[in-house]
Amino acid sequence: MTPPAAPTPKPRPAPPRPKPAPAWQRPLVRWATRFSLAAPRWLPDAVRHAPLKAVSYALRVHYKGWD
Repeated sequence: MTPPAAPTPKPRPAPPRPKPAPAWQRPLVRWATRFSLAAPRWLPDAVRHAPLKAVSYALRVHYKGWD
């Protein structure tokens, strides 16, 4: 006689879908990244990374209300 089969695990629920990206997000992030990478090295880091920090802040504010 064969032993009883192990119980099958319950299926996991699907992961939540990602929030839709607004149309302005991708071009703005690309511009900020290009600016930061192409800026001359003699510029202070605060100036070179300012666009990235501004975009990061804008995205945090934009997505904060979605929780």
